[in-house]
Amino acid sequence: MLAKVAPKVTDWMQAWGSVAGLLMSTVAVLFTGLLFRHEVQVRAGRRIGMLRRPRPGWSSPSWS
Repeated sequence: MLAKVAPKVTDWMQAWGSVAGLLMSTVAVLFTGLLFRHEVQVRAGRRIGMLRRPRPGWSSPSWS
């Protein structure tokens, strides 16, 4: 049988720390997924307009 003891301040601190850790982990996983999706799209060439835009002051090489 468990003793009836009121939760202490440290118990509440641990509980809220666990909740905060869960929220931060969820945000980190979502951000990582979005970053991975962006990288896959860039490598697949879906953002060709952004990749092939010439930089100012740069000319094409003379051998091409």
